[in-house]
Amino acid sequence: MEGGDAAVAAELSAVAATVAGHVPELSSEIWAMLTEDIPELRGDQIVEKLLDASIEENVATLLHVFEHGLVPDEIRAPPAAVEYARRLAQRGVSTIALIRAYRVGHGRFLSRCIEQLASRTTDAALNAAVTLRLVDVSFRYIDRVSEELISVYQQERDRWLLTQTAVRAGRVRELLRGDPVDIATTESALGYRLRRHHLGVIAWVDGAVQGSDGLTRLDRLGARAARALNSRGGYLFVPRDESLAWIWIPLGADAQVSDELLPTAFENGDAMVRVAVGAPGYGLDGFRQTHGQAERTQDVALAAKPGARVTTFADVGSHRADLR
Repeated sequence: MEGGDAAVAAELSAVAATVAGHVPELSSEIWAMLTEDIPELRGDQIVEKLLDASIEENVATLLHVFEHGLVPDEIRAPPAAVEYARRLAQRGVSTIALIRAYRVGHGRFLSRCIEQLASRTTDAALNAAVTLRLVDVSFRYIDRVSEELISVYQQERDRWLLTQTAVRAGRVRELLRGDPVDIATTESALGYRLRRHHLGVIAWVDGAVQGSDGLTRLDRLGARAARALNSRGGYLFVPRDESLAWIWIPLGADAQVSDELLPTAFENGDAMVRVAVGAPGYGLDGFRQTHGQAERTQDVALAAKPGARVTTFADVGSHRADLR
């Protein structure tokens, strides 16, 4: 290697080593930018946490490439980035949002590295050469990782869309959006009657899952709760991704569920499963309302540290005004 190239490599390595000492702060900055600038990436605390992990692993990986002079074309996407792409596919978030996230994040990452470089040297020629190397290597890394993640996304999206549960989830999303629906046709497609009382539930596994294991555990939870609540007819189970599901449990004509019964109904011995429950509602409007309450109750449950296994709409207490 010629002396000039060696100097560029050494300076780039030094810049990367310094920035590497501030990965959490830089990752948090990028996360804030992405969730502010790209609406599709915010509003879901579970997926936002996956975004945070993806950013931190990408930043650390690219700095490692700089520091050790690795070839970016041979680097695989970090595991957290792959998982995040899969979850976006399962949630129906477009690849446009995913790729834009990499562009925006790349811009902030480069700015931080160039700021650090400027603080280290007054040699204009060296500064320019290192900047060019920064841009070239980082663009090659982003291009390589983006290609891999688009492939991961598309494969996961195709798999997800082919399942019957995804079709059911699409029908449910239409209902929740308030789109005009034919009740009879929708009931037939869902295998679930809308003209009755419902209890809306959001259940999720708070931890890593393997394959379909998470959904299997949540489905068992829904079945047990339906039996415990003397449900009239089959419950509706709609996976949102591999570790979170929406559930509607049909209730009897009086639609009365005691506060004491709810925690017992959802107790199945699985300490990793958490549940947010809305108040009972009737008909199509009640179907939407009880689910909306469960969503907002989940927000409270996720904010609580460590939080209860089962949180109900009635439990939120002083938060009730925020949940209306």
